[in-house]
Amino acid sequence: MKLLEVKSLNIYCNDKNNIKHLVKGLSFHVNRGEIFGIVGESGCGKSLTSKSILRVLEKHFLITGEVEFEHENILEFSEKKISSLRGNKISMILQDSSGSLNPLKKIGKQIEECLLIHRKNLSKCERMKVINDILEECELAHLENILNRYPHELSGGQRQRVVIAMAVICEPSLVICDECTTALDLRIQLKVVRLLKKMNKDKNMTIIF
Repeated sequence: MKLLEVKSLNIYCNDKNNIKHLVKGLSFHVNRGEIFGIVGESGCGKSLTSKSILRVLEKHFLITGEVEFEHENILEFSEKKISSLRGNKISMILQDSSGSLNPLKKIGKQIEECLLIHRKNLSKCERMKVINDILEECELAHLENILNRYPHELSGGQRQRVVIAMAVICEPSLVICDECTTALDLRIQLKVVRLLKKMNKDKNMTIIF
């Protein structure tokens, strides 16, 4: 069953009135529960395609075509409607965990914010239960006082697992991994990929790499 279908996607960049056609007529579909890979050389438009699905490209980019998620065209959504989708039904894990985390906020507050936005009905006690469960799944529960630490107090692999925890805590249908292991050494890369594959299997979470 199709979860996401991209039809004739074109992405243009208006750089000082010089319009560049960066992604040309791209089409693909991803089935629910599938692990799907977008492969290409550096600069070919993989990240642009990923970001266009969530409509997080800067304003000087123009997108045409269709991006259907659960049979609705995301490109036609209002900002309010697409905001309710981000982090809730579709989430993204970027390659730079440092850029994804606020250096001035403790880890616990940053993870909890995801629930405060999309799971407002949960009590404080229920939120802490969900947070502790996701830390366990992401192999972070063993770290002493993890929720009161700041991002700079964690290793690169630990920060990336925090970013994964934030991305999956609301149990989205689709997780987009934009080269999410690039900045990690080979051993940690393998751990992160295994973690994501486990979530795909256990939660039927669809993943785009």
